[in-house]
Amino acid sequence: MRGFVNHTSARNEEEVYLKILAKLNLGWLLLPACLLVCLQVLLTQHTAWPEMLVYPYLLNHGFVPYQDLIAPYTPLLLWFLQFLEKIFGSTPQFSVSLTLTFALINTSLVGLITYKLNQQKDAAFLASLFYALWFAYFGGNGLWFELLQTPLILGSYYFFEKSQQIKKNNINLWITSFLLTIIFFTKQSGLWFVLAVSFWLVLFKQWRVLLNFIKTTFLVFLLFFLLIGAIAWINNYWSDYFYWVYIYTFTIFPFSPGHQSLPQISQLLKFALPLLIILPSTNMLWKRDSKTLLGLLFCGAAFMSVLPRWDLFHLQPFLALIAIIFVPIAWRWVRINKIRQLLGLSIVLIWLIVVLKQADRFYQLPVRFFEPSIYSEANQLKRMEVNSFYVFNGPDQLYILVDSQTLVKPYVQNFAWYFEVPGMQQKVINALIKDDPQYVILSPFLAGSGYEIGHYIPQDLNNYIHQHYTLDQRINDNIEVLKRID
Repeated sequence: MRGFVNHTSARNEEEVYLKILAKLNLGWLLLPACLLVCLQVLLTQHTAWPEMLVYPYLLNHGFVPYQDLIAPYTPLLLWFLQFLEKIFGSTPQFSVSLTLTFALINTSLVGLITYKLNQQKDAAFLASLFYALWFAYFGGNGLWFELLQTPLILGSYYFFEKSQQIKKNNINLWITSFLLTIIFFTKQSGLWFVLAVSFWLVLFKQWRVLLNFIKTTFLVFLLFFLLIGAIAWINNYWSDYFYWVYIYTFTIFPFSPGHQSLPQISQLLKFALPLLIILPSTNMLWKRDSKTLLGLLFCGAAFMSVLPRWDLFHLQPFLALIAIIFVPIAWRWVRINKIRQLLGLSIVLIWLIVVLKQADRFYQLPVRFFEPSIYSEANQLKRMEVNSFYVFNGPDQLYILVDSQTLVKPYVQNFAWYFEVPGMQQKVINALIKDDPQYVILSPFLAGSGYEIGHYIPQDLNNYIHQHYTLDQRINDNIEVLKRID
């Protein structure tokens, strides 16, 4: 009798819970997660990656992509940023604003897609909260390719899921192909998601759908390839575009000296902590549940796209996919009994401690790469009237902050994977001879040798600079001003 009463009471509580949940608007349920990412973007250290500001700045100052600006990325994101920064400026404030915009978009999409796929508002609330909780921990407070790719990746996952529900006249498969193509032309790592979808279709022997997917993806890809190729051809940089985006990226870049950066054990442990959310899904994976396996393949694609230069901030799409796919399963699992609820609560408390400790570490720190010291250095260069210069192994942000009158073409970051390309150092030497900047801004190389950033010395270029420029003034330990020997 007591068991019957307890069962009835639990059922009544569940009914009340579901009625209250049904009355709540989904937008209000996603609001706490949106507020949480806002607080992280605005109150913890933001990383204004120089590539996201310097690249568009140079493009807006007449640099031709791939010819004057050496970058191995497909062009859509660079053009997008070039357009926005022409309006709003290449500033850290712009970087913060755009990061906040995409943080809110991603958080909202996580909740919305979770709801669309599961029809559970509580799961959508928890998935968005999970993503928001780990957002800054996974380096989300910084403008980078993966943060801006995340909405496209989530969209491609959602529309492919929908395509499995509607087999005829499937517009969803076309939308999936379109989004995957946009992802690729934002950054080539999008190819992993095409492979993930293809592998899933092979795994479940959906040969007709596979052929349709290959056909639609190829046609959309061909359209974008021809359009972008035509733009490059008309503007006389087709050969440079094809080399850096396709030949270099797929045959040289992954194996270039200094480019490989695999995770250490401590980094893997840090990465693994939020992955405890996957454990309740192991039974479904073992049974080859098609929906869960598709999610796992998308997560695998997001993980593989990080390699060979591994870092947490590349994993924003991975984090969002984990939230959408595995949080609803974990929520159903944990609600079964009190022991599981206690276990789940204990894990959440551990997560909160780790995340809060991380947030405290970066609380109200200045924008990374645009610290007060870099503004001080820029102001001193202005007072010295250093307005024609080349930055060598130094902060490229100075091009923006000082507004150099001489911009040496091509612009090549001081990375081994660029300067060790045969002939690249000589190209820059020829540009220095032609453009003849009055000064070189140098950051002294770190002790040691090798190809790591800060340690790597492009020898031919370094020899030329020290033969034709001499120390004029040392601003601080990090910045030396070399003046041309007349």
